[in-house]
Amino acid sequence: MARRKSTMDWNTPAKAEAARRSVNALRDARAAAAADRIATTMIVGVETLETRRSDRLDFHDVAVWELKAALIAAYEAGRRDGTTEEG
Repeated sequence: MARRKSTMDWNTPAKAEAARRSVNALRDARAAAAADRIATTMIVGVETLETRRSDRLDFHDVAVWELKAALIAAYEAGRRDGTTEEG
């Protein structure tokens, strides 16, 4: 039986751009989740990285050693993620 030709051309620039946007959105979501996890576990008093429109909730006093640990954790997470993905 003859195979029916697909009417969709998946190799168009628009399809490639849509795929790139999808991959970037997933990468951005993973990065945001990692940043939130690092901040809430390593910096005392930070419950979320979401804006809550309150100075009391959105601004924090942070010890430099907490900030340093969080930055190192973020760097290491990015380094690990960069070695597992192509691109």
